[in-house]
Amino acid sequence: MKRLPLLYIILTAFFVLPIILWSLGSENTDIRSRADEPSATPTATPSATPTIRLTPTLTPTPTNAPPRCTGISVQPGAGAKPLTVHFACSGYDVDNDITAVEFGFGGDSKQLVEKNIGQFGSITTTHTYTDAGSYNVTCRVRDNNMAFSTYPDYCTYKVVVTENTLTPTPIRTPVPTRNPQDDIIIFTGSAPTATPTVAPLPTTEPITTPMPQKGFWSNEKFSQLIMMVIVSGITIIVALLLHGFFDKRS
Repeated sequence: MKRLPLLYIILTAFFVLPIILWSLGSENTDIRSRADEPSATPTATPSATPTIRLTPTLTPTPTNAPPRCTGISVQPGAGAKPLTVHFACSGYDVDNDITAVEFGFGGDSKQLVEKNIGQFGSITTTHTYTDAGSYNVTCRVRDNNMAFSTYPDYCTYKVVVTENTLTPTPIRTPVPTRNPQDDIIIFTGSAPTATPTVAPLPTTEPITTPMPQKGFWSNEKFSQLIMMVIVSGITIIVALLLHGFFDKRS
């Protein structure tokens, strides 16, 4: 009878303990489900919309590159008055066209020749000098933005005008000098015949080369002596062998 309470306790624990564990698990599930539920949505207070101020973009004003003078041609550069000279001035521009050339003929005399020749080329003109003197000629080019080039050294020239026409100095023709060796000598009558002198050839005696004299102990004599010694030794050995052979038989 004492074992029944213990059996009851074990059976009770066997049935009751799973129920308790199940109830605890369901409570945890409810807690988790409640935790997973979305909370109340907070009311967001709208902020003030910022005012965007647009900064205007400044477009840079393109700068004009001035043209450049590349040279002047003068033909002729000197002469007597009145002297008509032909000029040609050349130049170029990297971003515009050459539209005119200003020529300075010396002093206050200038001329502007307008002509569109593109980015590079030359413009020509003429000028007549009526007074003698030296004239510093210059030229510069202009683009379509009315910008002029500078006056470099290769775009300047000095024209010289004289009073009278220059008389060329006559060139004397050199008279050839006479060389007496070039004269032709003509003989009258029979010309002497030159007899060529033949120099006798020197007589040469035959050169005899002395033969070298053989000494007593030359190579040939020495080899003969060696052969004689060898033959003598062989003869003596053969004689001793024959002598011994015949002594044994007797």
